[in-house]
Amino acid sequence: MKWTLKEWFAFAVCVTAVSVGISLPTCEWAAAKMPDSKAENPIIKVWLYNYAGIPKHTMARAEGEVQKILRAAAIHLDWVECPTSAEEVKVHPICQERMSDAELGLTILPTARGVADAYVDRDFGIAQIFNNGQFGHYAYVFYDRVQHTAALTGMAASQLLGSVIAHEFGHVLMRSSTHSRSGIMRAQWDHNDLQNLTWGQLKFTPAERALIHTEALLRLRSAGGLAKVGPKTAPSGGQ
Repeated sequence: MKWTLKEWFAFAVCVTAVSVGISLPTCEWAAAKMPDSKAENPIIKVWLYNYAGIPKHTMARAEGEVQKILRAAAIHLDWVECPTSAEEVKVHPICQERMSDAELGLTILPTARGVADAYVDRDFGIAQIFNNGQFGHYAYVFYDRVQHTAALTGMAASQLLGSVIAHEFGHVLMRSSTHSRSGIMRAQWDHNDLQNLTWGQLKFTPAERALIHTEALLRLRSAGGLAKVGPKTAPSGGQ
């Protein structure tokens, strides 16, 4: 049976869904969970579904922003552009197999309207978080909200998009709907946050970086080992 995009979306968010619009306390205990193998630099593959039709050069800059933000957690992302139509699948049949725990899915929609109406005009995106502790995979971003905010503030859409993606990946990688009181995982970004974003200073907290790194290593082990690791670096501790 072939599902529509709306049906796939409904299935993916039938679990706890979080976005940049809900406030919850931070997890300050995360740093204590850093394993002895913290020097390993895990590589996580990202399946990108660009339903918004974002130009390649804009998407490339956004991907660079995401990588820059997650580099502080010693995480490397390997991006794969997935087909978004049946015709493209016939020509380039990738992203069709079952997703492993070492892979994330990023779906960028032109708008939440008609697919996730509850989030229209409210949130940049949402993330898939399971209540039973299993690994989630999918993050969703609504590009019209990104474009609207970028136009209002005068910042580059690619830079804001990268930070929004990093925020939603933060939820997925930490397996948590928790938001923090500072940094990129704040529930709502105010003027100061957006200014820090333009300066490249909207970051994960040290505890969040430690937890993201730990969870990424767990994902790789669950997927069959640590075959894919990059240069050995540790998550940075400073703000």
